[in-house]
Formats: sequence, structure tokens, C-alpha cells
Amino acid sequence: MKISKPIILTALLTFFSSLAFANESENLTSDNVSEKSEKEVRMRVDFLKDRISEIQQMEPSTMDQFEKTQVKEELKKIKKELKVAHNEHITISVGGLIIIILLLIIIF
Repeated sequence: MKISKPIILTALLTFFSSLAFANESENLTSDNVSEKSEKEVRMRVDFLKDRISEIQQMEPSTMDQFEKTQVKEELKKIKKELKVAHNEHITISVGGLIIIILLLIIIF
């Protein structure tokens, strides 16, 4: 019995798409980044940095258009995750702000 190419391709697509959805739960979002420990966030950031270095080592001339768009989408998702992971704000108190402004006035 000969299995046709579309059936094999459909089976592979289904398998790989289920893996992609399984990976979605590990993604860092603004909601779950506070729930995760610092070690988990650091491990995820290290994994994403490793993935970026793998993508940089790929040869784009050997990829077809579909693969290139998939890589671009993956990089956009990675960028969003890294922004969430490194979302640190600097807060300055009112007194500190007044001192900084006075020092700038005195200097200039």
C-alpha cells in the first residue's frame, strides 16, 4: 500500500503544530513572569539567547520563503519574551528628582 505525500505532510504538520502549542505554556508573559522564580526566568532567557545564536548561524540563502517567514515570526516572539523578562523600571523619588534638578542648575 502506497501512502501519498499529502497524507504524510498532513501528519507531520499536525505533529509539529502540537509541539508548538505545547511550547506556548513555557513562554514568558507579563502575567506569568511574576509567578515564575528568578531561576526559571533566567533559564528561559538563556534558552532564548541560545536559540537566537542558532538562528544567526543559519544560512538564509538555503532557506525557502516559508522557512524565512517562520524564522522571522519566531524572532518576533523571542523579542517579545525578552522584553517581558527584562521589564525593569527605574523609580526616582520626588526628593531625589529635586536634588538632581538642583545639581543640574548649579552645574550649568
